[in-house]
Amino acid sequence: SLVSGYALLAANILYTLASVPLALHYLSKEEFGLWVLVTTVCNFNQIVVDLGRSGAIARILIDHKDDRESTAYGTVIQTGFLVLVVQGGLIALIGGLLSYWLPQWMEVPMVHWHVFRLLVIGQCVLLAVSFAMRIFSFILQAHQRYDVGNYLQLACFGLGFIALWLSFEAGLGLYSLLVSGAVSVLVLGVSCGLATQRLHLFPMPGRWGEPSWKAFKELFSYGTDVFLA
Repeated sequence: SLVSGYALLAANILYTLASVPLALHYLSKEEFGLWVLVTTVCNFNQIVVDLGRSGAIARILIDHKDDRESTAYGTVIQTGFLVLVVQGGLIALIGGLLSYWLPQWMEVPMVHWHVFRLLVIGQCVLLAVSFAMRIFSFILQAHQRYDVGNYLQLACFGLGFIALWLSFEAGLGLYSLLVSGAVSVLVLGVSCGLATQRLHLFPMPGRWGEPSWKAFKELFSYGTDVFLA
């Protein structure tokens, strides 16, 4: 896990060093600045909506992962998944609503208002999908399989860069960044889900339980403590 973590950090640096010049080659400085602004706005939206909730899921799963005979493990998974879906929905909803007045408030040139709005909506939708699929990563983390998630993210960096390059070549311009993000999000989510299934980390048949307010309160309480800390 330690080795794969450092490898992931190095890949992240290399991806940034390679993708920024690539984007500047195909985009004007004004267009590139527009994408940076979109990314900043969406990431802030994500932080505000999350409030430590997503990080709490993996931690609570650790407490129940070894008790495979009870339904507590499955209950936390289902409750956590619903929390992630709701958070993702809020990110998409808030992002979509804000996209209509943000261009004027942030003094974006009027000629870019339309594309700015579409980029904000698209990026927020990708974040929403990413949130929903995080449950698989949290299950892997709870079972100390950080290496699996790290190596899969490494692969997604490569696939995302290839998708970005091909999209620029196809003349998609700023929308190339959305295509690259979509490839990374979907491949990572699906591959983490398949890895979780292959490693038999899901609850046993008949031990899934059901979502509960008790589990939600536990996640909410721990997530709040993490955020405030």
